[in-house]
Amino acid sequence: MIEADRLRADQEKQKQQTEAQRRQSMLDMAAAFEKAVGGIVETVSSSSTELEAAATTLTKTAETTQQLATTVASASEEASTNVQSVATRARRWPRRSSRSAGRFGVEPDLERGGRPGAKNRRAHHQACRRRRAASAT
Repeated sequence: MIEADRLRADQEKQKQQTEAQRRQSMLDMAAAFEKAVGGIVETVSSSSTELEAAATTLTKTAETTQQLATTVASASEEASTNVQSVATRARRWPRRSSRSAGRFGVEPDLERGGRPGAKNRRAHHQACRRRRAASAT
């Protein structure tokens, strides 16, 4: 009977050791799982923060692009208006310069946009002054 009690005690001790090893193994696995999940959560969180920063930058870039596009459209419209105005004046210019040439004695090469020679420069300036004075009245 002593032998049987010793065997039961050994079996109980073996059973407790096996159970302790099993508990420790489960705790180790749980810790490893928690560490792995924690790392994943940290990576996802960091990536989410970076993604949010990138989205904010893209939003600001889109807003700036929209503002610039509006500015360019406005400038383009203004340039178009200016070009139309110049074109209208350019179509009227030959008629006005022909009348002015006869009235002020300007040489034909000046009315075609030619530059006066050195000897004709004074006459050209006088004619321009007369034209300005006539158009002011």
